[in-house]
Amino acid sequence: MFLEAKGEFLRENGRVKVRLEPRFTSEPPLAEPEIYALLTLGTPDVARLAETLPQAALGAALENLVLGQLERELSRALGLDRFQVQVPAIQGGSLEETRFSLGKYLSPELFLGYEVDLRGEQTFSAQYRRDGLTFTLSSTFLPGDGRLARFGFALGYDLTEALA
Repeated sequence: MFLEAKGEFLRENGRVKVRLEPRFTSEPPLAEPEIYALLTLGTPDVARLAETLPQAALGAALENLVLGQLERELSRALGLDRFQVQVPAIQGGSLEETRFSLGKYLSPELFLGYEVDLRGEQTFSAQYRRDGLTFTLSSTFLPGDGRLARFGFALGYDLTEALA
């Protein structure tokens, strides 16, 4: 699946905005309705929408209502700024891919995060944000022996309030 976007920068009401026109393509080639069905429901077979849509809608409702409420309550109870549970099994994925993310702002500029899945893969991250500049460091460790699997850093800048 490939995403191509063409666009332009516009100035509206004194603010800089971006107008993008996305276009999806795939290999092997699929029709546009098949691509959207694949992205939203996990199957390119438009004929199977009747059987797939209720399951996808139920999974989305479960995630948004039940998990959302659980996340908010646990976040509040634990004093965290973020507590998130991702359960791909609801949408047809495997149970081992379930991820728990939590994080806390130590100051308005500094956020520390931790993520773990049921296989034991762990990611630690830190994000520092000040005057429109964002610097992020992250490290992912493999389950079992805890070897470093991935180290990453990112640098970002907010050109305006609406464009980063």
